[in-house]
Amino acid sequence: MDELNKAFQLVEPEGTLIGPDRVHPGDLGCQWIAHSVIKQISSPTSTALVIDVHGDHETRMMGSTAESIQYSDNAELTFLYCPAALPAWINLFHEQNSIHEPTHHDDMIHILGLPEGLYELVVDGCPVSTHSSKQLKRGIQLGMISGSPLQVQAKRVVELTEEFFRLEALIRAIRYTEKHFARARVDYTDNRQANRFVRELLTNTEISAWHREQYETYLFCKPMEQELLRLIHLKTQVMYQNNKPASISVTIRPLSA
Repeated sequence: MDELNKAFQLVEPEGTLIGPDRVHPGDLGCQWIAHSVIKQISSPTSTALVIDVHGDHETRMMGSTAESIQYSDNAELTFLYCPAALPAWINLFHEQNSIHEPTHHDDMIHILGLPEGLYELVVDGCPVSTHSSKQLKRGIQLGMISGSPLQVQAKRVVELTEEFFRLEALIRAIRYTEKHFARARVDYTDNRQANRFVRELLTNTEISAWHREQYETYLFCKPMEQELLRLIHLKTQVMYQNNKPASISVTIRPLSA
């Protein structure tokens, strides 16, 4: 974690994954910890799909498959790629400086036997990238290609997760503040009494910025607590609905010289 934090600070000198107090990691730090734990306790599932255009295709996958493989006389290859899961993204920096480690469902697709030259990769009817025959032989990851459906869908899941965490943070602030009510024997069901108590807490000039943020969030969000809980439930449903990858139509066709 220290080594990763040092790499992070080369790009963001004022940032930290570990946390300012070196005890409580930020959101990115928690994301990386979760990824590392899952990686250690799980069996490796990064897999490869190998297609030899002049012979049989060999599949070494964990649930992912390739179907309807066809190779034409003009060196055009088509197949239906059915991924088992979305690629896992660990965005430690802003987009252009993100660290991406091949993770549990980053399937590598190797195309063997293509004539030497450049090829266009078309996904679901849309051209997304250009590769040489050598690059295709070494392997490509659809989740790493900008604009590919897998990448778009994976990023959408990340966005939904971040929205979920933002909503959940508001509820956490409400619950944290309500803990003070019991200690002070304040009736939290009496809104006027509760709000007066929280405003008194805010008059203390010695409280930290973090505590002040929790109390202010309580005053602003408590009236809409039920709506926030409804949105969290709805966001959870949408997250899981978007987390299942769809089959992808893949075409690899030669570019004219």
